[in-house]
Amino acid sequence: MPAVTLPDSIDPDQVKTAAVVAIGVFVVVSFLVMRFIQKVVLKLLVIAVLAGAGVFLYTQRSDLDDCQQQLRDSLGRECVCGFAGVDVTVPGCQALVPDGEG
Repeated sequence: MPAVTLPDSIDPDQVKTAAVVAIGVFVVVSFLVMRFIQKVVLKLLVIAVLAGAGVFLYTQRSDLDDCQQQLRDSLGRECVCGFAGVDVTVPGCQALVPDGEG
């Protein structure tokens, strides 16, 4: 499955902020699930899925930070990092690539 590229107007910091917001939404939904779902097995299953999604987003957020740092340190030619299967262009990276190399 090919990766999807976000528009240039969305930078990695906005993606990381959106991930934190999504994790917060998962926490709120988890509390609502615990309050309103009566069947224990279904409750545990939904909580496990939400917790797994939150952990996944958090690890992807860390990977995005690491990728941005590596691009800035190495002056890489490819200014794209991945986040949950989506390519995110690092702003300002193209300006760091010497003329004729990118």
